[in-house]
Amino acid sequence: MTESVRPHVDLLDLAYPYAMDAMADIERRSIENRVAKSDSMTAAAFAATVRRVEETLAALTVIDAVNPPPTLESKILRRLDQSTCHTGSDQRVRTVGRMPRLSRLVLAAAVIGAAGAVAITEWIRR
Repeated sequence: MTESVRPHVDLLDLAYPYAMDAMADIERRSIENRVAKSDSMTAAAFAATVRRVEETLAALTVIDAVNPPPTLESKILRRLDQSTCHTGSDQRVRTVGRMPRLSRLVLAAAVIGAAGAVAITEWIRR
């Protein structure tokens, strides 16, 4: 490839991580400057690629979205409220039940989020 064509290709390759916000702010600004200085066809191709990637990511966040069972939160919180558990040697160990309520809720939200991520991954594999 000639030197004049390569910057165009490099810029379009950068549209993917740019759209996924997978770069530092300084890199984003540098790319935005390059797009602003590029010809109108390159800028349009960059914008179209970014838009397609963002639309795909948005679609993936709602595919097969289901509400958790209404009892899930109470079950998780009840389980987290248990103050001790036993190890195989019958030693008592500290559990998350002694964590502040906000920390337990954050942990519960993380568990629910992880379950959603697993569901999306399974859907993608189909």
